[in-house]
Amino acid sequence: MEHKTIEVENGHKAIASAVTLQPDLIFIDLSLPDINGVELAALLKQNAETSHIPMVVISALPASIWAKQAKMAGASAYLTKPASALELRKTIEALTTPKNEAKA
Repeated sequence: MEHKTIEVENGHKAIASAVTLQPDLIFIDLSLPDINGVELAALLKQNAETSHIPMVVISALPASIWAKQAKMAGASAYLTKPASALELRKTIEALTTPKNEAKA
């Protein structure tokens, strides 16, 4: 499966882009210039136009501290940098493959 990526500079632009573009998956860096990634995940999950989009929070900060907060905010997964290509691929496939396709 091929994926197109869009990069934005901050959390507020991410919200606007997610509403407009309706991506299949959103990767959120925990350290953003305007709001942190957990706050962004919560805002996206609370928005009716983006609440259905799976989100992955990714950071160099320890998962033991941030993963639970990210999940509570609505993130589908938390990855610690540097994430391996295999880990990224498995996460993308798990969150973008339709459930009936995954069982086939």
